Amino acid sequence: MKFKNILLSLTAILSFTRVAEAQMCPCEFGKDSSKKPLRYEIGINGFISNEQLINFSSNRSYFQNNYIPGIKIKRHFDNISARLGFDYTESNYQFETNQVMNWNKNLGSNYSKTLKLGIEKTVLNNSFQIFVAADIVLSNSNYSGITEGLGDIAPYYKYAYDFKLNAIGLSPSLGFKYRPIERISISLETSLSILYWQTKGNQTIYRNESSTSLVVNPVGLLSLNYHLLR
Repeated sequence: MKFKNILLSLTAILSFTRVAEAQMCPCEFGKDSSKKPLRYEIGINGFISNEQLINFSSNRSYFQNNYIPGIKIKRHFDNISARLGFDYTESNYQFETNQVMNWNKNLGSNYSKTLKLGIEKTVLNNSFQIFVAADIVLSNSNYSGITEGLGDIAPYYKYAYDFKLNAIGLSPSLGFKYRPIERISISLETSLSILYWQTKGNQTIYRNESSTSLVVNPVGLLSLNYHLLR
């Protein structure tokens, strides 16, 4: 199901990209051609839902929902837009693996700081807008908690852990924006993130590791935006 959702998201992004035509910047609004378009946009991120990068060998995915406000700034040019965003997220989690010869449970919390820098292209431009985007992602996270378990040859154990995770990668997005009035808009983005990540910490039970992952962000960003400066 996860692979099917990824294919559908990529197909939608490619389809919108093919039909895109040169046009004025995505801050253009209304029918008055004598007005210069609004070139800057500042957004307050109200909600984000991201797939957790670390799942401690659990066989299920875990999504963290975040309501802490972030910020996104955009500069609109005639045919493309530059964008910069920052988000701070935190969540509590519980992962449990219960096999015949091995049982493990992790209880903990994490917080992440994520910086995104990218470009955006509008493919439908009126009061309801559709856009595609691609961002470079830099993320720094901290995980801490308690792990306990036992196995067929391992006695019962219970340890505290604390480690950092750094990630870098790319994130293509598909976005929708509604502008009820000229200077205010509400936008929603859904995205994928292709990330190379490394963990680092002095651990008793978990070794430092690195890998490449494809994670799903069903609500990559839900924000309220203000448009300014012609």
